[in-house]
Amino acid sequence: MSVQMIIGRYPFSTSTAEYSELRRTIEYRWLQRDRFNRKPSLQYHGEGLEEKTLNGTIHVQVLEDLEQPQKMHIEAAQGKPLNMLSSHDTFKADYLGQWVITRLEFSETDLTVGTPETIEFSMTIKEYGEDGDL
Repeated sequence: MSVQMIIGRYPFSTSTAEYSELRRTIEYRWLQRDRFNRKPSLQYHGEGLEEKTLNGTIHVQVLEDLEQPQKMHIEAAQGKPLNMLSSHDTFKADYLGQWVITRLEFSETDLTVGTPETIEFSMTIKEYGEDGDL
């Protein structure tokens, strides 16, 4: 099993859910300050929190594959920051800090007698912003 990433206890891999697209969004914080008799000015307040969106497909081959959306939901519903690890090979993983799951989307297609053969998913995660970061 080749693991791409783990968030909380949920692994993204060929045997669970494999993502094929990873989008990153980084925001930069600018605060608007009003000024008398002229246009407002902007004051830079630093880099914001990073957000990632993982898009992928679950190809349902065994009954356990149908449980993957519920397993993702369980991680998200904990309501607490989750450790995230990224794996580049079988023997090494990089710690990426704490993240929260902010959105899950699922689309079931190729229905055979009410059971999907394909489940498309999208998971949006955002940096937690740990207190030790300065």
